[in-house]
Amino acid sequence: MGGLLWPRARQRRAAYALTVLGLMVLLALLGLGMAGGGALGVLALPLALLLAWMGGVNTVRRLHDMDRTGWHLLWIAALSALGNLVGQAGLSGVSAVLGLASLAVFLGLCLIPGTPGPNRYGPPPP
Repeated sequence: MGGLLWPRARQRRAAYALTVLGLMVLLALLGLGMAGGGALGVLALPLALLLAWMGGVNTVRRLHDMDRTGWHLLWIAALSALGNLVGQAGLSGVSAVLGLASLAVFLGLCLIPGTPGPNRYGPPPP
């Protein structure tokens, strides 16, 4: 679990993609649990924040494998947030373009290989 909580390493493409998909499933289940009401509502915010943290750490580790700084996560998150805000404002065309850009970034993180051998963020992942 330490690998999901701390960004001080590198992560391979397949592990990144599987972790993102797992976190998406957990977020969907959390949303369904909140919609049903009950005791989960009290835990929803802390759980959502934990899942968001884990997603950010996962992305930073993948960026490290590509020899990129984790600060790139800021523009990746801003792109996604902007797409959501624009969509809520009713500009569906612009929101769709931003959504496609977010998808392209995700696919790039899943498909572009990491740097071979050690880089400034450590040895290649096992």
